[in-house]
Amino acid sequence: MYQQRVTAFIDILGFDDLVARSVGNSELQESISAALSAASPETMKDLDFIKVNKERVSPEKLEEVRKMARIIGEIVLKEHPVCVSYFSDLVVISAEASDLLASQMVLELTCKLSIRLWSEHRLTVRGGMVMADLHHVDGGQIFGPAIGKAYDLEREKAVYPRILIEKSCADHFMQQPTIAPMLPLIESAEDGFSQITLGSCFHYTLTSSAWLLGDQPLFDRLFTEMTQLRDALGAIQAASGSDRVAAKYKWLAENCERHVSQTPYRKWDYPDGSSTSTAH
Repeated sequence: MYQQRVTAFIDILGFDDLVARSVGNSELQESISAALSAASPETMKDLDFIKVNKERVSPEKLEEVRKMARIIGEIVLKEHPVCVSYFSDLVVISAEASDLLASQMVLELTCKLSIRLWSEHRLTVRGGMVMADLHHVDGGQIFGPAIGKAYDLEREKAVYPRILIEKSCADHFMQQPTIAPMLPLIESAEDGFSQITLGSCFHYTLTSSAWLLGDQPLFDRLFTEMTQLRDALGAIQAASGSDRVAAKYKWLAENCERHVSQTPYRKWDYPDGSSTSTAH
């Protein structure tokens, strides 16, 4: 029953405080519901596996192209399944370690979830990623040593808002022949671990990910958000009221600033010489 699976255990930070403040506040309750919906299995599987650039498709063909993209995405997910479960503010994403495409999709979905929770709700995540035995039915049963290992990594070692990757899991990724485009997402951390941060998620998405595929408006929005990360995180740090929490967001702000300095603005050009943007 157990399979060796790449498993990401993700905790949405600041969630308990949101819930406490939501009593008698219907607007905040709606925000919580939306944040949880962003982490639901249905939403995670619909995070644009194949991006359709509507600027490059004629209006009369747009819906047909979108339908085809959805069908292709469903076929890929069927052949290379990724399981997602969530409960309250915790999300678990896993895939068979031997399935290279599926296991790399765990990285991709972790990245997209991190960006979406930040962009739409100003929430950050902390987690652990391991490769170990797990029984995981999509949206159903989930148990095995991988959960305990990933949970311990998140609770005892991660400390800061980041996804800490166990060495054996990171080594597994580094041995894959198709990992090169995803390397900007994974950076070295202390104590022999690797990590994914909000900064590395933005950096990877803006420089290497196929998610944008020439979508200049989306690129511009994410690029602007990235340049504003330090100030936005600084505001959370100042409002935290806790030196311990403030230190964690200070760490993340400094990490994000390093990634900002390494991320150039990009203008998408097409083989026919056309472009999707003017000067930034």
